[in-house]
This record gives sequence, C-alpha cells and structure tokens, in this order.
Amino acid sequence: MRIKNFMKFLFILIVAVLIFCGCSAYQGYHFEVGEPKGIYEYNCVDATLDMIGQCEARGYEYQIMWGNLSVENETFFECDHCWLLVKHSDDHWYAYDWGKFCLDEQHYEGIMVSKYELLETQKDQKAWLNESRLQGGETDS
Repeated sequence: MRIKNFMKFLFILIVAVLIFCGCSAYQGYHFEVGEPKGIYEYNCVDATLDMIGQCEARGYEYQIMWGNLSVENETFFECDHCWLLVKHSDDHWYAYDWGKFCLDEQHYEGIMVSKYELLETQKDQKAWLNESRLQGGETDS
C-alpha cells in the first residue's frame, strides 16, 4: 500500500512539474501598465509604450502591432488598437495587450509598425486632447 501511495504521489509530482515547465515560458514576462483613462488620456498606445520601455530595459525583443481585434484581415484604416508581440526564451513570439498575455488568434494578426509611428500617434492624440481642453470640448473620458 505504501508503494502504491508513493507511486501516486510521484506521478502527481511529475505531472505538476511538467505543467509548470510548460508554462514557465510565460511566467517571467510580466508588464506593469496603467489603467485605461479615456481614449486620449491613457490608452493602448500609452500602455504599449510602457511595455516597450520594460522590454528594452530587460533586453526583450518585441514587435509593435496595429490591428482591430474584431475584424479579420483588417486594413490599416480599420485598425483601432495596438499591442506587442514579445519574443520569449523559447524563440516563439507571444502577444501582450495591456500588460497581459494573450493567446487568441486575433492578437497574432495585424500590421507591424515602428516605435516612431507609435510615438507619433501618441503625440497626435495628446495634441488633440490639449486642443480640445483649451476649447472647452469633451475629451471622451
């Protein structure tokens, strides 16, 4: 009976280790980003730029993606969102959106853009926000 219980314990331990090792590629990649505060205050562009800073500080390779998560094969003009693909130590690329790991297919489709393009988008959004506030307009908060 003792051997049978030990074998059960050993089996469970091995399964747990295999599950843990299989998920370990995702565990070391955590990103701190802010909370959404309206479309022009703190949005996906800001969150993606925050993740880029963390990737660069940690030496991670990344690709910036533009896309529309509710449209397949979207054109550039249909894109309304951005996120990152991050290369893990297993040499595979994984999607992160708002600092969270994403495995759905839509996060692996889209259009790659440069950091410069993302920074220009952020600059344009902030300029629009400031202009709107100066004119007393609504800012979509």
